[in-house]
Order: sequence, then C-alpha cells, then structure tokens
Amino acid sequence: MQNEFPIVCRQENQWLWINPDFKNDNVLRLETEFEKYWRKIERGENFALARYGDGERLLMTGSRVKAQEGWHAGNKLTLLGKDLKETLSISNPNFIYAISCPCCDSASYYWYLRHLKNCNITFANLFVNANFAQFKEKFLSLEREAILLTNYRGLGKTYGKLNIKKHYTISDDCVKFWENDAAKLIQQIIDETGDARDMLYVVSAGPMSA
Repeated sequence: MQNEFPIVCRQENQWLWINPDFKNDNVLRLETEFEKYWRKIERGENFALARYGDGERLLMTGSRVKAQEGWHAGNKLTLLGKDLKETLSISNPNFIYAISCPCCDSASYYWYLRHLKNCNITFANLFVNANFAQFKEKFLSLEREAILLTNYRGLGKTYGKLNIKKHYTISDDCVKFWENDAAKLIQQIIDETGDARDMLYVVSAGPMSA
C-alpha cells in the first residue's frame, strides 16, 4: 500500500490535475495525517472527518453494490446515494473528506477529485491498515464523553475509556434504514444531543458514516 498521495488545489476549491513536478508540500502522508487528526481529537477540536470509499462512490453513481457487511443496492440511485452526493458540496473548512488513495482505488480517488468542492482531504484508511495498531492503542486509552452511532450489535459494549452519553443503533442494511428511518433518527439525535458542546461523535455505520 502506498502511504502518500498528491493533492493540488486552487484557493477557489477547483482541483488541478497532478503533474510529475508537484512540490513535496502538496503530498499527504499517512503517518503525519494520522498524527494531525489524532491531535485534534485529543485537544477536543471541533471538526468532522467523513470517510468516502468505493462503496460510497457506487451508491452516489447509482451502481450495483454489495458490501461484506451485508448492505446492498441495485442499479439505481438510492436516497442514501443521493444524500451522500449532496455532501460533496460542503465547503466548511472543518469538514474533512477522507477519500480512497490512488494506489488502492484509483477510480474512486480521481472520481472524488472531480466532484469535491472542498480541498480538505485525507486518507479513507487513516485509522486502519498501517495505522490500525496505533489507532487501537490510542482509541482504547482515550478519555472523552462520546455519543455513538453503530450497528445494533454494538449496543451495551464498552469502548475503551469512553464515557458513552448516548448510543444510537441502526440495522444491518444501512441503505434500507436510511430510506425508512433516517429522518426520525436524525431528529432524535438533534433533540437529545443538539445542545452538547465539544462532544465526540463516533459513527460506525457503513456509508452512513460519511
């Protein structure tokens, strides 16, 4: 796996295609990206890190996809795919797009560069693969109040030293869940935690994590 990828972007958030002479300061490196964002978590900074991979791209293009976690979609644009695509236009500097790297999934990498309006990108595999051991160690020792959104099988489990204030759950099929129950869940989260400040939200819910 390649541990770095190039990024070149104009100030107005229009991507430039990479040429062989890009400067070193336009290269993102997996190790330093992990350190940067983990420090933000430890300091309690307010930002959103959303992961976008191949499954999310297939949903946004209305392509057939069947994930190993059990969710699936046919050759049509689902509500989740439609809503995911709308998020690509977010311009808030505190919203970070974690996208596929060009070595592992070049089709998704270049697709995202063509569709993103925000130049704030990092690795989709920021907390796994080469960084997983370090992430697991740090995550299990993290002492923060947190709100969780996970598959229902995670309900009642402990997550390191996190003080879980609320734990929301979804079914195995996140595509169908988004179609039928997302609006109700989002409103519930807003009603119950909308006044929380500097709260850590931990979301592990397939493409709903984006």
